[in-house]
Amino acid sequence: MINDKNEVALAVLSSPGDMNSQVVGGDSRVTFSNPAASQNNVNYPTSGLKLGHFGSKDNADPYNDVRKHFDEIIPEAQRNGVPYFPFSTYGDVHEGTHGLNAIIRNLYGQGTGTDNAFYLLDGNYVIVKEPPGVTMTQAAGYVPSDMTGLTSYQTYLISQSGSWNNQPLNIMDEFTAYTNSEIYKNKWGGNDNVVNNAPDFTVYSTALGLAIEQNNPQYWNSEEGTKFKQVLALSIERANYANPGSMKSGYPSNIMTSQDQKYVWLKQFLQRNYPESWIRQNFGQ
Repeated sequence: MINDKNEVALAVLSSPGDMNSQVVGGDSRVTFSNPAASQNNVNYPTSGLKLGHFGSKDNADPYNDVRKHFDEIIPEAQRNGVPYFPFSTYGDVHEGTHGLNAIIRNLYGQGTGTDNAFYLLDGNYVIVKEPPGVTMTQAAGYVPSDMTGLTSYQTYLISQSGSWNNQPLNIMDEFTAYTNSEIYKNKWGGNDNVVNNAPDFTVYSTALGLAIEQNNPQYWNSEEGTKFKQVLALSIERANYANPGSMKSGYPSNIMTSQDQKYVWLKQFLQRNYPESWIRQNFGQ
């Protein structure tokens, strides 16, 4: 992690075709202090991002990690009347992560619709408040056109907006589930039967950040907005750990190289909010 104080020149851009807001912003970049070692050699930024923790810390492979932490959290869920399904209902790291995310946000947060939770393996999690007035549809509007035909885009940003439009952090829920699964598949040799979608969700989640910045500046400039920025950074780093090649040669790398207007907006969003050396480290160039 780094602490880069270089100033970034900002541009005021015209809005996407069907959007009324302009893409604007000031330099609100987060900075990172020295990282703390964590599960699977993924480093967590420590500049104010407080992770919750439950259960054991034994650095198990992600499949056994998720299964074990289900067993450890269910008694607490039972005592507190929080709905749950056992891990056997989910059966793999990806779906099991969704199950833990749901239990955690209902057990330790204020519940679905107000908070979202992301399980980061080894008993670590973070809870982030949903940004009021920001929708999945708004985030989808910032996704570049060369990605809008992808199955991941149509499934998670279009079809699911019918049920989850006002809970846009579900984009990050999927990002976390895919990344946990891909760490298991790519780093531990596990068979989790999922495609490598974490690179796609790097772009979708960056578009979500831009949608929040533009549509709820009060949230964006609050403590919760800072937490979101840190969680987005952590999520991108974890995706890089899971898929280093595809992160720097696939759709995420287009953010740094493409002249398509929406990729330019995403690049300038990153420049407004993160140090340049961190951007280069995670996106190339």
